Amino acid sequence: MPNSNFNSFLANYWSSIACKKIRFCIPKTVFNFFILKTLLADGYIWSFAQKKNKYEVISIDLATNIKINKIILYTSQKRSVYVNFKQLLVLTKSGGYYVLSTPLGIMNDSDARYNKVGGLLLFAIF
Repeated sequence: MPNSNFNSFLANYWSSIACKKIRFCIPKTVFNFFILKTLLADGYIWSFAQKKNKYEVISIDLATNIKINKIILYTSQKRSVYVNFKQLLVLTKSGGYYVLSTPLGIMNDSDARYNKVGGLLLFAIF
């Protein structure tokens, strides 16, 4: 279940893009690690390194072809949004990059479609 660390992760990521910063830090949690791993695999961040109690994230240079217009948080502490496989197929036709927490772990929408699983819809990047 996402917590305030996850909300701060999104806030820090969005402010780094909006302010054109390259580096920022987020709290060190297992949940944030898997989200960073997913974003790294798909090219949304350049790298991340583990420090004492935080992760230092290096975001992609804004001159690259990956543009982030907005991040939508679907699941919070008070509200959970679950999608099954058929709903995920309809949702991904609208475009965007979705991150889900599935029984197979945290993965993006294309991996979830490949494995034919649904799950908790965490956030989307447009």
